[in-house]
Amino acid sequence: MPPEPVLLEALDALDAVPELGAVPDAPVDAPRACTGRVFSGGGPVRLSVLMPVFDEERTIAESVRAVLTQPYPCEVELVVVDDGSTDRTPVELAAAVREHAAREEVARVEGRPPGAHLRVLTHARNAGKGAALSTAAAVARGTHLLPFDADLEYSVDDIPRLLEPVIRGRCDVVYGTRLFGANTVYHSYHYALGNKFTTFAANVLFNAALTDLHTCLKLVPTTLFRQFTPRSRGFALDTELTAWLLGHGVRPFEVPVSYYGRSHSMGKKITWRDGVACLRTLGRVRFARRPPLVLERPVSVVPVVPTPRVADVPGTS
Repeated sequence: MPPEPVLLEALDALDAVPELGAVPDAPVDAPRACTGRVFSGGGPVRLSVLMPVFDEERTIAESVRAVLTQPYPCEVELVVVDDGSTDRTPVELAAAVREHAAREEVARVEGRPPGAHLRVLTHARNAGKGAALSTAAAVARGTHLLPFDADLEYSVDDIPRLLEPVIRGRCDVVYGTRLFGANTVYHSYHYALGNKFTTFAANVLFNAALTDLHTCLKLVPTTLFRQFTPRSRGFALDTELTAWLLGHGVRPFEVPVSYYGRSHSMGKKITWRDGVACLRTLGRVRFARRPPLVLERPVSVVPVVPTPRVADVPGTS
């Protein structure tokens, strides 16, 4: 379990977080050919952007500002979790909170609608990216969750494009796919090749056709994510979530996104050891027993051949 978060700013009590909707008593398997918002229902879309942070003093302020000032087609909140940073990240993050509060006050005086909400939490010690995401997801109020790194490798301009198919009711799970050689910058061929290899392994194990296993931009319904019980606390949670979705027959809708990769000298933290952990996680999840998923609403599905299985701060208020 992640450490108990400490709030940097006054936040609403967690028991005041509104329910995201009741679910049926009887769980059912997720159909392999289902479309539409089967996990989040048909109500208005509200997005919770989850930003885990660890020692990102050079980019955190700009990342927070970019997410909060981006125009969106729906209501948005940003939940930042400082995962025990040891550099100036807490200082830069506190300054970003004050900047956002001042910006919202100007909007209030000018009679403009409020922008995205901001909520900031912190871990007393570093617990890993997976633990930070779990902490953020536990307090999120949106109908959908979207992890977003604080290192500026991804562009906030792509977030509205990820939301579009969900708002249109076409699907519920959307991945932002990095296409090698198109709107991307990789500082290491080995890193790009490793992503391709682990993605290939996931597709073989789960009979899927995913393009980018390790993309950070995974738009997932909150009700679906909260059925996920991760064992991983670090980078492997990223793999575990996708493996869990694929194992339940969920196939993400993929949208091309931009990617500006960093080198290790620029602060990138992932290593070849994380690739090995990814392969282990894929194998473990593939052969593990999985309880059926709970859908938000029943769906009509065209029969298909089953795949064989081998074994708040809102402003200043």
